[in-house]
Amino acid sequence: LARRTLEAARLAPAEIDLLVSVSCTGFMIPALDAYVADALCMGPRLARLPITESGCAGGVVGLARAADYLAAHPDRAALLLALEFASLTFQRWDRSATNVVSTAIFGDGGAAVAMVGREHPRAKGPALARLTDADSIFFPGTTHLMGFALRNQGLQIVLDKGLTPFVRRELVGAVEAFLRPRGLGRRDVARWILHPGGRRIIEVMCEQLGLTEEDLAPTEAVLSEHGNMGSVTVLYVLDEVLRRHRPRAGERALLGAFGPGFCAELALLEFA
Repeated sequence: LARRTLEAARLAPAEIDLLVSVSCTGFMIPALDAYVADALCMGPRLARLPITESGCAGGVVGLARAADYLAAHPDRAALLLALEFASLTFQRWDRSATNVVSTAIFGDGGAAVAMVGREHPRAKGPALARLTDADSIFFPGTTHLMGFALRNQGLQIVLDKGLTPFVRRELVGAVEAFLRPRGLGRRDVARWILHPGGRRIIEVMCEQLGLTEEDLAPTEAVLSEHGNMGSVTVLYVLDEVLRRHRPRAGERALLGAFGPGFCAELALLEFA
């Protein structure tokens, strides 16, 4: 996956200065990124950033942290690698509705994104999109809404019944709090690249944000074809938009995902 992504971006592994790896369903020391760096002969100058507890929001978190690095080092390149293995967290002993539902919704997957700073030689060539801004919103007192409980048998999914009502209540405020300081409103967003937490969450997003079926078609398609792949999913939705919906140059997109904590991770893209 990492090799194919670099080849498509016309970047050599040795040109990567930052490798960000994201996963909330697999833990190992050294982290996965070390094995990828070894296999691709990256380095010797290579910063590595494993992100392991951001859940479904991890894809946006990884993009934002890579963008932060490239803003500080505009002549460098970064690779984001998101991998989730939800099937590893299945608990046979847990007969609860939460475990059954999560088993039906969650799936395994992987995605990668190559990024360069504005002064990198590849910045002058063809590109898919430019990440213009990103932000995080933390909601105090909400750690119970979702996550994993560590049991002797492994990780046990936690999905609180209050999750959907919470998203319904906070979604619009979070999006507008992100857009307003940037002089933008919802009407300025041409493409919505939203994490599909599940069917009900999609319905809430559509209802609360006033979106059409067409707006959420990429999100619906990814959930239908692949399920909820945690941090990987929003990157699949981005790929769906790029491949099948062909955004026009200059169109603005909002990437958004909620994650454990509870938090909202949001980013703005401008298509090239």
